Amino acid sequence: MVEDFSVVEDVWDRVRSQVSVSREEFLEKVKELSRKLSWKANLRALALIVAKNLGADVSTILVEPKRGRILEVGPVRISSGRGQETPYCIFVLVNEEERLWSVAFGEENVEKVRSLEDKPVEILNYTLTSIRGRRLLRVTENSKIIELDESALPSLIDLKPAWATSLKEVFEGKGSYVVSFIVVDEDIVEYPSCPICKRSVDMVESEWICSTHGSVEPEMRKVYHYYIADDSGTYSAVFFGEPPKEKITGTKVTAKGYFKGEEFQISKIYRIEELVSTNK
Repeated sequence: MVEDFSVVEDVWDRVRSQVSVSREEFLEKVKELSRKLSWKANLRALALIVAKNLGADVSTILVEPKRGRILEVGPVRISSGRGQETPYCIFVLVNEEERLWSVAFGEENVEKVRSLEDKPVEILNYTLTSIRGRRLLRVTENSKIIELDESALPSLIDLKPAWATSLKEVFEGKGSYVVSFIVVDEDIVEYPSCPICKRSVDMVESEWICSTHGSVEPEMRKVYHYYIADDSGTYSAVFFGEPPKEKITGTKVTAKGYFKGEEFQISKIYRIEELVSTNK
């Protein structure tokens, strides 16, 4: 069987920056150590042992890098302790095997996570813990988040752990999921909004006023209200973004979203499939 040495590349990167040894010599030492064992070895673990024997510091990459796409990013919150305030946000990482709740601490990590929603990433030097029986990946100041090429992982809609089997499962669950449904009806409403925060504004004494930014010159935005259905029931839904096209009644839609109360909040629409032919 041909061994896949791609799993040791991050270890080799650390070794070559600290030790005078060729890649061939390094890999041969890993192979030699593997041959000495009478059971199937974790090549990355063996590479770490070889690296340490060569004198390389691999303390920050002892945990195998975690790859996935960022499915969802929560709001920025502040953690207070020891006289310091640290911004953090909850996010969900998904790959072919798992759906993993995660938290990023520190302004740099928070900004990076928020800019990489739906993108493939690799996280180094994280820690895993458990809170209320749920595994949690922690990204701290010692961690590193690397954006990967799009080809590094399947698209989000091709990752099974990102999916819910029905709208009811999303309603009963927690967080965002990818799900498919049929659009039964739609209503498009326009409203004046703040050009900065996109929230609705009110007319006060001949001026448009944003509750956050004061007097502004509003821009018109559209809100898309839908009735959607699958075999689990019919639900109301809303989308504040720009759909690939308007008038999608009678289509099958694949989208990402979550429930806020009784209403499905559509975060992103990935695919629209025509189900009913229309006479032109």
